[in-house]
Amino acid sequence: MDKATRKAKDKKDGLEWKMGNLYQKAVDALNRGKTVSEEEFVEKPPAQTQPSQVPPDPQVEQPPIQPVIQSASADPKPPKDEAKSMDGAAFSKHDAQNIPAPEELEEDLSQLKSLQDMDSQQKKPEASVPKLSEEEVFQRNRSTITFNLFFSADKMNAYIRAQNYQKGSDADNRIPTEVIYDLLKGKGVTFGIDHSGIEEYCKGRTFYKDFQAAIGSRPENGQNGTVEYLFSLDMTYAPKERDDGTVDYKELDLIRNVAVGDALCRVHQPTDGVDGMDVFGTLVKAQAGQSVEVNAGKGVELSEDGITYVASISGMVELNKGVLEVKDVYTINGDVGPATGNIRFGGAVVVKGSVLSDYAIYAGGDILINGYVESSILNSSGNIVIKNGISGTKKGLLKADGDVTVRFAEMARIVAGGSFRFDYCINCDVRVREDIIGKGKRASLLGGNYIAGRKIDVNVIGSDLNIPMDAQIIPNWQEVTNLKVKPEERLRENKELAHQFEQDYNALKRKFERIETDVARLARKNSMDTKEEAESKQKKVLVLMRQKAAIREQMSYIDEKREKLKRLSANEESMIVVRKIVHVGVRLTIGNAMMWVNDPTDHQTFINDQGLIEGHGITPGSV
Repeated sequence: MDKATRKAKDKKDGLEWKMGNLYQKAVDALNRGKTVSEEEFVEKPPAQTQPSQVPPDPQVEQPPIQPVIQSASADPKPPKDEAKSMDGAAFSKHDAQNIPAPEELEEDLSQLKSLQDMDSQQKKPEASVPKLSEEEVFQRNRSTITFNLFFSADKMNAYIRAQNYQKGSDADNRIPTEVIYDLLKGKGVTFGIDHSGIEEYCKGRTFYKDFQAAIGSRPENGQNGTVEYLFSLDMTYAPKERDDGTVDYKELDLIRNVAVGDALCRVHQPTDGVDGMDVFGTLVKAQAGQSVEVNAGKGVELSEDGITYVASISGMVELNKGVLEVKDVYTINGDVGPATGNIRFGGAVVVKGSVLSDYAIYAGGDILINGYVESSILNSSGNIVIKNGISGTKKGLLKADGDVTVRFAEMARIVAGGSFRFDYCINCDVRVREDIIGKGKRASLLGGNYIAGRKIDVNVIGSDLNIPMDAQIIPNWQEVTNLKVKPEERLRENKELAHQFEQDYNALKRKFERIETDVARLARKNSMDTKEEAESKQKKVLVLMRQKAAIREQMSYIDEKREKLKRLSANEESMIVVRKIVHVGVRLTIGNAMMWVNDPTDHQTFINDQGLIEGHGITPGSV
């Protein structure tokens, strides 16, 4: 029940109570034999002590009270159904009907009747409205609802807006789908039509919002060409993390090394894109991607496939201001230390400063140090040149496939595939494939162990302190695994090996000769042999031939070992040249011969003469 209906009902209930109260007053007055005065018709609130004047419960529907009070009659004759009042006065319904009602009462009665009519009207069942058929609904909505078609600026979207449609929950705005299709066709819309959406839209439930009736296919522009770099462009200079979680601050990975033929980058060609179409069926061309070029510098060339750039030299790859290049020399303007970490480079390395303790350089080319080298590691596939020197404190290592050249070396390990050149060398462990050559005012070997494959040529070996040291010529020493540095141990072992090889070889040779004899015997044919005996001889011959081949292979292996031992003792070009003096305490070894220097000797060339070291005097400056 809404607010207005409840208010009307409350007013009607109040008027009914009022009429019932007035009616009771009129009846009481007539029973007393007097005419009701206007004052008595005026509504007075009933006393709370009189139960008869309590208004009826508004929740209980009261029967309508009919207006029966009229003006009093002057007729002296009472009707037959007259009645007497309690005091004996005559009173009848006729008298009650003739009681005059005041204007206020008439107004209240009029309002009460209007409310009662309204109440009865609400209680009457509504007349049923006849339901329209679908065709009638279509016909009605065709004539009332209008539709507007509009488009996006790029003609990729078509929208429909409905107007003059019915509103409300019971509105029926259904329209046939041909209304929408005719509208689209009339405007030339042919592509991207939303057929399922049109079916739903024509049910009329979403006319309050714009409907996207068609959507075009936007063109997909082509992708621009790109360059895929096959090396890291992110130089973070972050230290390397070890497997155990600790960090190595000496490995900063500052250099990106490449070898000849390594792929550096790959070019991806642009694409043409995919054409689109607007809602009118007009083709919309896609924009093709733009090509990209690689600015190749030194050490970079294009491969045969036409899209891959490779390194033409080994070194360090860089992308500097858009130029891709490979440098075969890596230059460090300061020291190698915490700022640079360890250096690993595929080409040559030039250090304008020094190499600090516990740092390393690994180079695919030469290493040039303008300053000093402390207890560090230098490993080069080429040559190593240190303009000052190295103080290794028994930890420094210089290892080169070529030559090693220093001004001085102290307590360092030096290994060279070529020669070692120096001014003076103190307490070092040096092994070179070719020569140990002292150049300079000192040209001295002072303490340590020095092994050359061909020649040692210095001014001084040893010192006045007579500290024991070794100067050795061991041809092809690099071929020996676990080379024994001490000459007496090495010579004794070589002698034992030579003897053992000789015995083993002779034993195999005798066995080989016996097998040859047995084979020759079994190979001879005998007419007295049966078929089975002949086949048995053939099988024995095959077994012996296999044994013979195995023995021959063993003999070849022993021959290789014997030859290697002979090369260690080759003396054709082996010599030790002392241009000034060799001091007491020096042990000289050439091939399989060894000699301790017991007296200071100057200006000598030492050679191996049939297992003995002999010294030959030289004229200063003659060699």
